[in-house]
Amino acid sequence: MQNLVLHLDGDAFFVGCELTRRPDLRGLPVVTGAERGIASAMSYEAKRLGVTRGYPIFKLRKDFPQVVVLPGDYELYEQYANRMYTIVRRFSNRVEEYSIDECFAQLRQGSAGQASHEIAREVKSTLARELGMTFSVGVAPTKVLAKLASKRDKPNGLVCTNYDNFAHELYGMDLGKVWGIGARSLPLMRALGVVTVGDFANQSESWMRGNWNVNFLDLWHELRGEQVYKVSEGNIAKHLSIQKTRTFSPATNDPSVLMGQLAKNIENAFGYARSLNLSASEAQIFIKTEKFGYQVTEFKFLNPIQTPELLLDQVRKVLPSLIRKNEKYRATGVVLKASPLARGLALGPRDLFGNHLVESSRLAVHQVADRLYDKYGGRVLTLGSALTARNMHHTQSARTHLGLPYLGEVC
Repeated sequence: MQNLVLHLDGDAFFVGCELTRRPDLRGLPVVTGAERGIASAMSYEAKRLGVTRGYPIFKLRKDFPQVVVLPGDYELYEQYANRMYTIVRRFSNRVEEYSIDECFAQLRQGSAGQASHEIAREVKSTLARELGMTFSVGVAPTKVLAKLASKRDKPNGLVCTNYDNFAHELYGMDLGKVWGIGARSLPLMRALGVVTVGDFANQSESWMRGNWNVNFLDLWHELRGEQVYKVSEGNIAKHLSIQKTRTFSPATNDPSVLMGQLAKNIENAFGYARSLNLSASEAQIFIKTEKFGYQVTEFKFLNPIQTPELLLDQVRKVLPSLIRKNEKYRATGVVLKASPLARGLALGPRDLFGNHLVESSRLAVHQVADRLYDKYGGRVLTLGSALTARNMHHTQSARTHLGLPYLGEVC
């Protein structure tokens, strides 16, 4: 028996999610990120025009008027990501949720390698059938090789290798495609004549140890088919930020409506953070006008938190000063962040006045709400301040989401 690793990568994943409910846009240049003011994801048609991540939306509309610009819907993307993980788990008992649009899975196969090819094809076809979008799949002896394989024929690629042929299939690729070799190291490598993956993998161990740090030595082992990085179960993504945003209609400057929308964003963001056992030491909230203008403010917390109440109290105080009477607003959002997000409340110092006890009590209540969410698939128990926004969302969903395809079962 040989252990092989499958890597799955969504093709322009955010745009792919949007196209499942806007099939009329397939084949057109589409960009998401209108709510942030910069391009966050692009269809391949948009990439071919020259649109890159971070492209300012106002400039994009002038330079490429044919591009369709959509606001991001991060709740939708997470729904698709969770269904993607669930589908892959039908084929493997060890799935690592590396990011919102990619994952690794451990496979077992016979020495001939045929079983892994069949599994990979079935995973890919099942995802396309049940999610309505394309994925690139790579199979190889290690995680670094599998991720490299998924890149080779992207988009909609399928590259399956094993211990006998991975060098033949992958060593001709440019070294810049290797996960973990960045823009600073690449020119140094090329100056030394190391241009392809094979050039790097065929160096001697003494050369690696004499010129590069232990991280590059690990990559060297992985590219030679020697597994260093294990496939972990569950979500190990190192989130530097968690963003929740929502566009709503009609636009308004009513403080109570905007506060309700922000409360919903904040509750969802902290719920997702708790599901990853993460806490936040900083936050940013924004409200967006009909003309795509933004009002933004930031908050820092003395100790990392996992519940929304402290941030909600601060937002209520500053929100009136952000609202302009002559403007109407069509979207709100929150970003939880740190450097990186601290893991667990135990990392935060305990204060002298017992505030950690208040946070612990709040956490216990929210964990009950989280269990109900997991059981019933929705916020059965929710913040009162978010209730109006949730009711508004349910009304809009009934009108705008009826065209969504069946997304696969979620256990």
